[in-house]
Amino acid sequence: MPNEIDRSELVRTIGARLMSPRLAIVLAGLVLARCCLPAPRSQGTDPSQRAAFRLHDGVIRAMDASADGRVLAAVGGDSARLWDPITGLSPAPPLVGSGPPNCVALSPDGGTLALPGWDYAIELRDAATLRPLATLRGHDALITALAFAPDGRALASGSRDGEIILWDPSTEVPRATQLGGDRSVVALAFAPDGLVLASGSSDGAIRLWDVDSGRLRVAFGGHVAMCLAFGADGRTLASAGFDRLVRQWDISTGRLRSALRGHGSPVMSVSYSPDGQTLASGDDRGAIRLWEAASGRPRVEFRGHEGGVVSLRFGADGRSRRCPRRRGAGR
Repeated sequence: MPNEIDRSELVRTIGARLMSPRLAIVLAGLVLARCCLPAPRSQGTDPSQRAAFRLHDGVIRAMDASADGRVLAAVGGDSARLWDPITGLSPAPPLVGSGPPNCVALSPDGGTLALPGWDYAIELRDAATLRPLATLRGHDALITALAFAPDGRALASGSRDGEIILWDPSTEVPRATQLGGDRSVVALAFAPDGLVLASGSSDGAIRLWDVDSGRLRVAFGGHVAMCLAFGADGRTLASAGFDRLVRQWDISTGRLRSALRGHGSPVMSVSYSPDGQTLASGDDRGAIRLWEAASGRPRVEFRGHEGGVVSLRFGADGRSRRCPRRRGAGR
């Protein structure tokens, strides 16, 4: 397995510009098949050092990570794979042909992997061995979005027919079933306290759901939100999509707080820093932008990837991790 050290000017710039350890990007799933992550601890903590390894031989469609960043899940081609981001090693052989590689969710503790099945079911698997744990049935159409609650006690799934189901993974029983519109559900995100679920649908609406009751709280929007993320205080929701804008919403009123311009192509991923002060966004041409969340002012933009950024995460350890897709050339 490759163990390349990337010392490009891009990486050095990122390391210099991210002033605080809390503002380091932990995971950025990009559109290439090789993953660039922090060099192993034995190689030091120089932010310009990166280890590279191959996640997939084909296109990475979706990614997720555990809350502590120690487990990485990726789906693409015809397989699902798990990785240790520090060593670059996989704890289990790839799972081939289990279902459509369009979404994946990893429980916050890194113990359970949720994958869509071809028969519209959700497969829960042990993240260490990929052995089956349970099968959740209830959808009547292709599953297009998955998300675990921050405490891991709830799993949300959305399908192409607009249905959203909240599950209790421990009992395999739906907690609530709602229709998120008459179009496909394309994005799901839980608030930090796990009490609110946000959904984005191809009908252009963003909906907020009460997790305990399953009832709709408010609907707003006006654009197809391909990605969603809550701020640290749970009061702000970021959305972005094909129109290249990054929007921030007040979730109590559904009022638009700001629309951030700067991306030159559709935005595929958004994420807030743990302190809520910085918002990151990535587009389908490989550009990642950091914004001051309160004012909406741009902080920095960096480039260097041939593919699109399909996943972004912040962490508190000051180490940046990013994973590319399309030709296997990592930076």
